[in-house]
Formats: sequence, structure tokens, C-alpha cells
Amino acid sequence: MIGEASLARRHPSFAVRPFPAAPKHGTLNPRRRFVSGRKDSSMRSIRLFMTGAAAVVALAVAAPASAQSSTYAAGLGGVTFGTEGSAGVGARLGVPLGGSGTFVIFEIGRLFNVMPQEIADVVELVEDLVELETGENVSLDVSIPATYGFAGLRWSPPTDGRRLAPFVEGGFGFGRMSVSIGEAVVGGVNVRPIIRREIGDETNTEALLALAGGVRVPFSPQTSLDLGYRYTRIFTDDPVVNTSMIYGAINYSFGR
Repeated sequence: MIGEASLARRHPSFAVRPFPAAPKHGTLNPRRRFVSGRKDSSMRSIRLFMTGAAAVVALAVAAPASAQSSTYAAGLGGVTFGTEGSAGVGARLGVPLGGSGTFVIFEIGRLFNVMPQEIADVVELVEDLVELETGENVSLDVSIPATYGFAGLRWSPPTDGRRLAPFVEGGFGFGRMSVSIGEAVVGGVNVRPIIRREIGDETNTEALLALAGGVRVPFSPQTSLDLGYRYTRIFTDDPVVNTSMIYGAINYSFGR
């Protein structure tokens, strides 16, 4: 079994020097395709989501109209872009505020990767520099997941016989981020423990703003589907995290 000591004997510079510092912006090795591959995967996910959404809206034409006017719970999921392409899930509770279609909403969830593209470019550049330093193949999988929570307001009018109803919502809360090392291999040697020790288990919690809008598709007096777009900003130091999500949410109302 090849270990850290073996890697150090084969490449003394690896043991005595830290990874070369990488500039914030730089020319990337054209041999690598993992960033563009992730973008292609994200776009495919978005296209599949939109195709499914169109089918749901078409089916909803025959569904009975309903009004969302009571306390409801919802589960949501979607695909993210703007940062490294990934996904997000969440759960929420909505409490009516009067009878005008306004709700106070509370939501918690998880964004599986909010790594800004600038940082993703630096990670790629570090891979190239370590390959040049050691002469070995390098595989590095890094992500920045975020757990979030926010409270806010939502407005969605009664359908009043219509099959679709718009909604808009916004909220303010927090995003708690950490660095996840999925894989770190240099020349067949697992260096994940080394990197894990260097970066530690530190987390970072910052303020979060979420704005969303879309359409609500009723299926029954108790159930409906949201199809929407959400912009989320986490107020980190430069670079700021700006991520978008196209999502669907199943709503269940506890009253008629």
C-alpha cells in the first residue's frame, strides 16, 4: 500500500513545501474538461426539468381549481447554476397573513455546492500546478455545500377559476458553508487526510437573501405544485456567492 511517506520519498518537494499558491485568475490547462463537463451536465438537468415542468402544466389544465388560503407545508427540489452546477432541496411551512394570498414562510434546506466559478478555476489551476510539481496524475474533487434557513413573505392570489396562479416570495436568513473534499489523489496516493488537516473543519455562516417567483399549479383543494426560479445570495467575502435554482415544490394545505 502506497502511503503519504511513500509519496514524500518519491517527491521530496511535496513533503516539504505546500501546494503552490494559485492566483485568483489564471490561464487554465486546456487538457482539463471537468469544469465544462459540469456545465454541460447542469444544462442537461435544466432542460430535463423544464420539459417535465411543461408536461405538468399541460396536465394541470384539466385539474380542478383551488385557492391556497390556509397553512401549508411544502417540499422542494431543483437544479442550481450560476455557481458550480449542482442541486438543492428544502422544506417549508407557510402561514396565511390575512385573506389576500399573503403568507409568512419559513424554510430550511441544503444547497449541495455553492462554489463560485472563480474558486473552481483556482482549484483546477492547483491541480495543474501539482501535476507539474510531482509529475503525477492528480484528481481533486472539492465542493462547498451550504445549509440554509430563512423567513420571509409569499404572495399568491386565489385562482378564482383559473388553472394557474403566479407567486412571488422573498426572505432573509443565513447560509452555513463548509468545504467538502470528495477525492484527493496524487499519483495513486490518497492525500485527502493531508488536505483535510490543512483546511480543518471550519464552517462559515453568513447572511442570505432569497428571491423567487413562478407559477402555482393546483391539483386539488389541498395540493398544488410550484414551478419557479430562485435567486440566492450569500454575503460572503469576495467572491460573493450568487446562485440560481430552477425548482419544483409540492404544497399541501391543511384546510379547505
